[in-house]
Parts: sequence; structure tokens; C-alpha cells
Amino acid sequence: MSDNPCLACPIDQGCCRNLDWMRLSPEEYERVYARVDDRMETRREGPFLLVRAKDKGACPHWDGHCTVYDERPTECRLYPQAIGSVFDGADMVLSVQAETPCPWRRALRGSDDAAAAMVRGLGQTVARQGQGVRVVREEGFGKLEVYFRRLARKLLGFGRYADTPYRPLIDLPRLFGRSR
Repeated sequence: MSDNPCLACPIDQGCCRNLDWMRLSPEEYERVYARVDDRMETRREGPFLLVRAKDKGACPHWDGHCTVYDERPTECRLYPQAIGSVFDGADMVLSVQAETPCPWRRALRGSDDAAAAMVRGLGQTVARQGQGVRVVREEGFGKLEVYFRRLARKLLGFGRYADTPYRPLIDLPRLFGRSR
């Protein structure tokens, strides 16, 4: 019998029934999703793999309950909190947010310290050699930091992974006559 508290969810497991671009380490992907790869869409974002169900529907491991509950990836264990954004630079900066439709998010939400430790651990498994990992809560001043980091990425491309396709609104090298 599973100890999954979500089995009695009044909104009918919306999170598991709508798997939408969950962030995984390559190891988590191999452990949990490689065997159902034919039912997944996968894309790379720097060192992470983003996955969702091909039909944009339920997680392939959802069968009225989670069939991989004991081995589920970090983002599933973190729920009702979630990894919001990832910024690359000298340090990897990951954000944690709790903006979810889960009706029990206040009751199920673990401690902020435990969530930050879980996200930091995931970041450390994929970080480049010597790259620090920092976790920011998307609340208070942390929300402002994340907002400005997103703005810098959108406008100038700062904080994005070099191997991830992205077109900033302002192309500084082209603006100053330098090629990439």
C-alpha cells in the first residue's frame, strides 16, 4: 500500500495527470523514464532533461496511483513546491516556488530548508566541475532576484545555458559589431 497522500486528491491528481516539462538529472531520467521513452517528449536544457508525456497528458507511471512512488524524481518528491527557473553562470542558481493549484499545498508543503536542500542536491548532481549551486525561494526578495534574472536572460541572454537555443531580445554582440 502506498503512502502517497495525493491518492485522495479532490482535484483528481492534476499534477500527475498533466506531466508538463519536469526537470530531471540524466540519472533520474535513466532510472525512472528511460523505460517509457516512447511515451515521452524530451528536450535538453543545459545539464538537465525536461520531460513531458507525448500527448501532454498523464505521466506514463500514473495508473490510478504512482507506480514509481518510492523511486520518483526530485521534482515529484518536492511537490507541491517546484523548481521555477535555472540560471547558469559562475554559480548555478535554481529557484523554488510553491505556486500550484494543489488544494493541500499548505498542509503538504514540507519545510523550506528541506526543499532547498533537495533542489541544491539535484543541482549539484548536474553542475559543472567547480560550479557552485545556490537556491533562491521565489518569495520576498528572492522573487525580485528571480524576476531580474529572468529579465536579463530575456533581454540579453545572460544566465542561459550556452548549448540551449535561445534568442535574446537584444543581441549585444551584433549590436556592437562582434560575431559570436
